[in-house]
Amino acid sequence: MELRLLPHQLQLWQAPWSPQLSHVNTFVVRAGYGAGKTFGDCALCVNLIDRYHRYPVNIGLGGSSLTFLRKTLLKDLFNLLGGADIQFDSNMQLGVFRVGEMTFTCFGIENPGVIYGHNLNAALIDEIDEQPQDKALEVKTAVSERTRIPFP
Repeated sequence: MELRLLPHQLQLWQAPWSPQLSHVNTFVVRAGYGAGKTFGDCALCVNLIDRYHRYPVNIGLGGSSLTFLRKTLLKDLFNLLGGADIQFDSNMQLGVFRVGEMTFTCFGIENPGVIYGHNLNAALIDEIDEQPQDKALEVKTAVSERTRIPFP
């Protein structure tokens, strides 16, 4: 699949595997409305799928709410996967979808206190910039505490 990415999307797409950034565990894209931040997350999901679909990896996907996540990031991602004939199984009532051996666990960030019980290899959080700063920091802490499994 060929994705046409803007420079900031390409930087996010490459950052986790950059030898110069191997000591960094959190990446943030800060850009204005309509800059394609959500599509950048979709592209990064495709990159993760390409690298890890054969492994039991669990990727967390967070959004301002599960409903909003379904209407934005997941809608775009499922369209990308379908357009590339990448098979996936989804159970959105449980907030989970699978591609190969990978699991994507979806959750809302509107209440950071209920982000628990996950064991994630990585997490992508969309729309965290829409949260008040104190809540965004709570979300980052909660998600960081659940992102504790190393990649194969």
